[in-house]
Amino acid sequence: ASTTLPGGAYQWQYAAVKANLVPEQVLRAAASLTIAVVDTGVALSAPALAAKTPPTWNVRTSSGDVVDGNGHGTFVASLAAGSATNGEGMAGTGGDARLLIVQAGAADGSFTDVQEAAAIVWAVDNGAKIVNLSLGGRDTSVAERRAIDYAVGKGVLLVAAVGNEAGGGNPVEYPAALLQPPGSNGVGGRGLAVAASTLTGRRAAFSNSGSHVSLAAPGENVFGAVSAAS
Repeated sequence: ASTTLPGGAYQWQYAAVKANLVPEQVLRAAASLTIAVVDTGVALSAPALAAKTPPTWNVRTSSGDVVDGNGHGTFVASLAAGSATNGEGMAGTGGDARLLIVQAGAADGSFTDVQEAAAIVWAVDNGAKIVNLSLGGRDTSVAERRAIDYAVGKGVLLVAAVGNEAGGGNPVEYPAALLQPPGSNGVGGRGLAVAASTLTGRRAAFSNSGSHVSLAAPGENVFGAVSAAS
């Protein structure tokens, strides 16, 4: 049986979050904002990302080389801020928002709290008004907490994934739980803790859940850019 997908067979998530209804002037005005993606780097040749010519920094190597050997960062960056006007690849939901790439994760996806913290601080110091953290772990640290405090103190919106371990005990993970405390039921907090949803709007089977979730967004079978290096 076939299913009619909102927004077309591939990039259904764009219509699912109503990004297609955002007024043109708002999409253009987003150019005044910079979204930093702290992740495993990006494939700068991906059409949706190349059009944004993003500044880059790798906290692991102290260089601008952010080759994405994992693929996760490229995928995430394209969803958040892939160009919506270049006519090829796929469109992110950020309109003309500028993109900043900060690599903290290795090709296997691993990173330390110090690397994460350094990436957050670098992003904030280099103009990011939104920092996306599609990463996490079961423990937190002084370094991570101080970086979060620093960003929040500068008026930066932090967005973190609540985790993909629903089948592994559904643990509370950080930094998401630093942005939206467990027990808060999504109210207040200092940022957004985001779960993953499916085409039908249900929780993705892998997505963590809990009283600290701010909202859910499409995260299963979504269409995004890929990295040739991965």
